[in-house]
Amino acid sequence: MTDFFNYFLGEHAVSFHLAGILFSLFGVLVSKYHFWQKRKSPDSKFDYSFWLRDNGLSVSMSLLSSFLLVRFVDIFLQWINPRIEKSFGFEIPVTEDQVFYYLIAGVLLQFWMHVKYRKDKTDEHEK
Repeated sequence: MTDFFNYFLGEHAVSFHLAGILFSLFGVLVSKYHFWQKRKSPDSKFDYSFWLRDNGLSVSMSLLSSFLLVRFVDIFLQWINPRIEKSFGFEIPVTEDQVFYYLIAGVLLQFWMHVKYRKDKTDEHEK
């Protein structure tokens, strides 16, 4: 069973990934807060139960995707950096403190999900 966890978690310990998931959650919450501030009306109040129902799946998907990205970060960077360099003229930095990737993944995945899949409620009212 120990071999399974070594293969599943890669070179990092469980505590590293738990800390990373926490950092990813921080990034997700910062992104979600940003978009909530952008869309809320001045007299609206925050409703935790609605927020959990409305955002639970995207938060879970971000945390899972962040884990997968960091688990395979070496392969991912080897694949994506040449494409980014060619298109934008920079590369994603390679760092020894890979918890950084969890934080960045949480933020970027939420921005991507929001732009790609989320429709503003004002857009729905205009139709």
